[in-house]
Amino acid sequence: MADELFKKILNRIASENDRINIAMFPVDVRQGSDFARGAKLFLKAIKVDDFFPMHFGGDYKEACDFSEYAESPETTFHCLHKPGETVELR
Repeated sequence: MADELFKKILNRIASENDRINIAMFPVDVRQGSDFARGAKLFLKAIKVDDFFPMHFGGDYKEACDFSEYAESPETTFHCLHKPGETVELR
């Protein structure tokens, strides 16, 4: 049920926005083996310039292992995992 609702909402967003400059998306490894599933679906449906994982509960290494969900060569992936850490976007 939740999966279908997510896909329905994602399809609506994608129909209105085929490209997003910046996306902050929950990638929570505490959810188990499917922790990156939503990010994969999101990045497949919408072109994103700069992607930031969020809500990874302090254990950033898996969430920032973008090989799990980074199939988009035009997307730059960023991992902000220290308090106060920043990145400059152009």
